Amino acid sequence: MHHNHFEAIQTIQRLAYALSSSDFENVDVSVHPPFTDLRSLQTLIEA
Repeated sequence: MHHNHFEAIQTIQRLAYALSSSDFENVDVSVHPPFTDLRSLQTLIEA
């Protein structure tokens, strides 16, 4: 992911909306944001 933190948040939100709860049992998703975006995405994912 090569985004600023606003674009990184938007990408994670789109991914979350695209996956239903049943998808989590069938797929593995790995996200590798830049170090500078970690805190923003951590806050979003934990919410």
